[in-house]
Amino acid sequence: MRIGFDLDGVIFENIEYKGNLEEYNNLLLKPLLRLDINHVIASHQVYIITGRAKDNYHVTRKTIHLLLPNFNLDNLIMVNEFDSLKIDGVFLNTFTYMNYIAIRKFRYLDSLKIDYYFDDNPLIIKVLSSAEHMSKYKVIDAKNTLMVNKILNNLGD
Repeated sequence: MRIGFDLDGVIFENIEYKGNLEEYNNLLLKPLLRLDINHVIASHQVYIITGRAKDNYHVTRKTIHLLLPNFNLDNLIMVNEFDSLKIDGVFLNTFTYMNYIAIRKFRYLDSLKIDYYFDDNPLIIKVLSSAEHMSKYKVIDAKNTLMVNKILNNLGD
């Protein structure tokens, strides 16, 4: 089975960007694990499809490897083509930006033939859910902990 996860707010606790890029980058180096998916990685093809900015690629790989050592880093997909310096905190929360991220995520979900995709952003979930009929994936709201655990526990080994 092919399973996709967003990173921040799903696998890692959300890191809030408050306009201080240096502080944000330091926080990226010390994420807190929110959802341990090591057991899923062991038995399924797992992808992390995140909206993190492309200039955070190396720090993202480093922290994923640290907290999810069995994750295949070739399956890390960062859909955001912007640099952190060009994104301000206000733009990050706009429908236009989230729609851009959702469309880019959809392309990967579809091309990779993902079965389940876990995300925590309501706008992205809404856009991806509206396109479920065009692909075979199922979007799961990662804030619904009971549903997430039920699905992950029922995937089987």
